[in-house]
Amino acid sequence: MTVSLHETPAYLFPGTGFPNEIGGRGAEGTAVNVALPPGTTDADWLRAFHAVVPQVLRAHKPSVLVTQHGCDSHRQDPLADLNLTLDGQRASYLALASLADELCGGAGSRWVGVGTRCSMWCLGPGLTLLAIVSGEPIDPNTSVPETWLAEMARSAPLTMSDGADATFRRFEEGFAPHSRVDQAILATRQAVFPELGLDPSL
Repeated sequence: MTVSLHETPAYLFPGTGFPNEIGGRGAEGTAVNVALPPGTTDADWLRAFHAVVPQVLRAHKPSVLVTQHGCDSHRQDPLADLNLTLDGQRASYLALASLADELCGGAGSRWVGVGTRCSMWCLGPGLTLLAIVSGEPIDPNTSVPETWLAEMARSAPLTMSDGADATFRRFEEGFAPHSRVDQAILATRQAVFPELGLDPSL
């Protein structure tokens, strides 16, 4: 099963990853696409994550998690138009660690986390992810090395945090019809949840 949270392909290359793309013939329900609107924030990303990912993983019962974490969701990355902070990314990594513990017999042994090679990812999301996978999370207030800051071409956080509040309101607390994020969540749930024996409603 592949589960992906990403910017909607209506605005971003390569134009695939719509909610109705749920897997090939005979494999329906093995592709889960949460296509989020440009400008999606920590609160929206985490709302979408928790409205879809835990349910589909529990239904699928994986023996191992292999997760790919780029930095294009971060607000300073120019590739996509998402608006996450290091704090929002960290919150999703902690949620994945909990799911690996619950479903795969432990984060350290049954969770493989990979990322992209770039200076932003290597220190911020990358080290945060590696620390969580190893079971030794880094305090978000930890200062980043001066040598790394000197090499950054653009402004960078001075700590392993952007100082953002990564709280969110759960989807189950109420659907907001005007919210493009909630529309994206519902579209994904309606497309794939029935294939997995799950109820797409709240």
